[in-house]
Order: sequence, then C-alpha cells, then structure tokens
Amino acid sequence: MNSQRIKQRWHAVMVLQKRMSQTRFWGVGMFLVMSISFAISSVLLINQLNFAETNIILIEKELMFFPILVNAVLIALFLAFSSMVQIAREYEQGTYELLLYGPMDEGSFLIGYFVAQIRIFLICLLATLVWALVCIWQLNIALQPEMYVLFLVTFFMTMQLISIGILFASLGRNVRNAVIFFSMLLVFVGGISLADSIVSQLVVINVSTANDPMLIVRDVLVAVNSVVDWISPFALTMNAMNAVMDQLWSVFFLNSGIMLLETALLLICGIWFIRRKGVRTA
Repeated sequence: MNSQRIKQRWHAVMVLQKRMSQTRFWGVGMFLVMSISFAISSVLLINQLNFAETNIILIEKELMFFPILVNAVLIALFLAFSSMVQIAREYEQGTYELLLYGPMDEGSFLIGYFVAQIRIFLICLLATLVWALVCIWQLNIALQPEMYVLFLVTFFMTMQLISIGILFASLGRNVRNAVIFFSMLLVFVGGISLADSIVSQLVVINVSTANDPMLIVRDVLVAVNSVVDWISPFALTMNAMNAVMDQLWSVFFLNSGIMLLETALLLICGIWFIRRKGVRTA
C-alpha cells in the first residue's frame, strides 16, 4: 500500500514538473533572461581581456570563472522568482486545492516545482558550457578542469535559491507577500555585505581611534556578515569558487555540503508551512 502511494506521488511529481518545465522553458521570459545573461557574461569577458591586454597581465586565475558565475546567478534568480510567483499564484487562485484531490500531496506539489526549475537550469547550464567552450576555443585559452567544478557549484547555488523561493511562496498567502519576502531577503543580504565593505574602508581611510563609534559599527557589521556568509547562497558560492581556484578542496566540500543541507531544510520547512497553512487563502 505504501509502495503504491509512493509510486502515485512520484508520478504526480513527474507530471507536474514536466508540465511546468515545458511551460517555463519555452516562455518568452526564459529566452529573454538567457539572452541578457549571455550578453552580460560576454561583455565581462571582453572587458577582462581588454584589461589584461592593456596592462599585459592576466588578473584572473581562471578567466571564465566570473562570467560563468554571473550567468548562473541571473538565470538562478529568475527561476527562483518565477517558481515562487507561480506557486503563490496557484495557491491564491485555488488551483493548488484542486490538485490535492488527486494523488498529489503538499510535498509532491512543491517537489514537482523544484524539480521543474532544476531541469530548466540544467538545460541552461549545458548551454553555458557550450558558450564557455566556444569562447575558450576562439580565444585560445587553456581549459582548466576546475571550470567543470564551478558548474557544479552554480548548480548547488541554484538549488538553494529555488528552495528559498519555494519557502517564501509557502509563507506568503499571496503573490505580493511572497515577492516582498524574497525582495527583502535580497536587499538584506546585499545591503549587509555592501555596508560592511564601505564601513571597513572608511575606518581604514580615517585611521579611527579606539573610541571611534565607527569601529563599533564595523564590528557589528562584521559579526552580522559572518553569520550571513553561512546562510547566503551567494556567499557560499563565492567561498566554494575561491576554494576551487586555490585548490582548497576541504573548504569547497564544506561550503557545498552546507548549500545542500540548507536546500533540504528549506524544502522541508516549505512543505511544513504550506501543509500547516491549508488550502484556503482566507
């Protein structure tokens, strides 16, 4: 009996993810985001080459790392945001309630969306790999094996971002609340990192004394930022990427493991919240 229920739910997951992945991948928004991301990555790569040519140096250990990372971040943010909005909309419009009358439960519903976005990202990742290999061939750049590890890191980052979007969709009772939660998180994570960088530079420039209140502000921001670094998918990705370039594999596996663990916890929390919330919006 339990085996039959598992098969039914897995079938429901596959049907949902197939429907959602096809709808999302062939949408105008996906092609627009991919075009923009590849354009930005190409501009970054050209700028790095121009800088290296002008200064007769190569400033990056791996020239393709940063363009690939920017490409992955833009696509991952779009997938996380779009999945969050779609889940919240289906809950708000009552479609979610209708789906629960079949073999689908709350877990199948959210996991189906999660798998759909991951499937789309894997296709985008394949396109990014082709773009990177073509650039390496055209520019006659040495192919570094670490580049393939970077693709794995961006895959982990995307899993975490999508699970964050799913959690906020479960927490918010409508699309507006979900968008507000997600936007606030991005502003908070980016704001803390930016404020920490600015205040630290001001303290150095002003040569602050021991009683300078700026030192207190800096210490608080450093403490908060150190906590954020263990939660933010962007910080974890940068740490893992730097570890790959420096051949610090223990640091790479630590940050990758944290991303996978947080992804699982976020999905579990999302399922728990949407199950507790029920099927009614009011």
